[in-house]
Amino acid sequence: MVAFILRRLAQGAIVVGLAATIVFLLIHLAPGDPFAGWIDESSLDPVVRSQWRDAYGLGESLPTQYLRYVVNVMRGDLGFSLSLQRPIQDVLVDALPNTLLLMSVALTLSFSGGILAALAQARNTGRFGDKAIGGVAMLLFSVPDFLLAMLVLAVFAY
Repeated sequence: MVAFILRRLAQGAIVVGLAATIVFLLIHLAPGDPFAGWIDESSLDPVVRSQWRDAYGLGESLPTQYLRYVVNVMRGDLGFSLSLQRPIQDVLVDALPNTLLLMSVALTLSFSGGILAALAQARNTGRFGDKAIGGVAMLLFSVPDFLLAMLVLAVFAY
């Protein structure tokens, strides 16, 4: 059992590492730099832009930037949000209570709905109610989560 848990933890670490690497590379493959989106290009002095690039380490080679990124993440330093002008760790701490509330409500509703649907199916085994609930459940399982979430938002928004 311990070997299974350790193997799963190792697999999880590999998946997280690969995801972080892919995201890092995709961000660096995008055109422009982080300052392009929120600073008027014409009003920014090239010297200031160069100083900012040096301060954030954007002038270094890609492997050096990646190594610094990995070391900082391992230390718990997630960086600084240019758009919010705050450390990312503070942004996450502020969003955590609402995220936990939303997650707990969603889990409670989904567990309750699943138990009620299972009880209704068990009570109507082989009849129309059993087949209807099974069909609706199959439909909901086959719809991607993000699409289902947008549909639910659209329904409750109106």
